[in-house]
Amino acid sequence: MTVARTNPLAAGVYWISIFEPFGSSTVHNQDEDFTAWVEASGDAVHVDRRETQDVLPGEGPNGEDRDRVPVFYVFEVLSGSTPAPFPFTALGFPTIQKLATAPGGVTDADRNVPASATAQKPAPGGLGDWLRGGLENMSPMTLLVLAGVAYVALQKGNGRR
Repeated sequence: MTVARTNPLAAGVYWISIFEPFGSSTVHNQDEDFTAWVEASGDAVHVDRRETQDVLPGEGPNGEDRDRVPVFYVFEVLSGSTPAPFPFTALGFPTIQKLATAPGGVTDADRNVPASATAQKPAPGGLGDWLRGGLENMSPMTLLVLAGVAYVALQKGNGRR
């Protein structure tokens, strides 16, 4: 998927994940920024889907407090119209689902993309997962030996003996 970086956005379907505060949180409300942009764009923008993510506020997986909830939007910039400038600074870059100029144009399937069909985190099995799994299963002594070997190798690479 490609993110949109032109302003105003071209005709087509886009999706974006933003955050709204939870409870009495004082974090910035991106949901209000998005809604204000939609309203300022008038008939040029239509929101096809608003979906609150399945992440509950409160204590996060690493013990951190969550004070905001992810919200997923699918929206369409209609052909023949010009929306208000998109607030990239406040919201980031929306992802292009399909531009109106693409072969076949925009279809209902393009408008009905669920949040679960988008990449919310990297696929498992990459280098990070391999390292994390390997490090979690090593004893402290093994880690210490590996650190020593890496130090010696780096010193030799710098010309020290």
